[in-house]
Amino acid sequence: MILNTIKYIFFIFHLLGIFTVTIGWLYDFRILYIQSIVILSWKLNNNQCLLTQIEYKLFHSTLIGNGQKFVVPTRHRYILYINFLLGIL
Repeated sequence: MILNTIKYIFFIFHLLGIFTVTIGWLYDFRILYIQSIVILSWKLNNNQCLLTQIEYKLFHSTLIGNGQKFVVPTRHRYILYINFLLGIL
């Protein structure tokens, strides 16, 4: 019961982080620093999300679904790349 609550809280913060990193640059340019860290972590980790890997280790499920689904979908990566470039401009 408590583990499920912690899992859903973790998932909610992960989702909030995704939305913040994706559109936050419209409100504050400092989000670009976080975007660059996220992009770099994907590149160094074979396009896999570190938070998703932590979720799987802790809860044996991820925000994406059950199983070891760590790879960030290509379209999601491109969305962040485009947002990052727009933010820099």
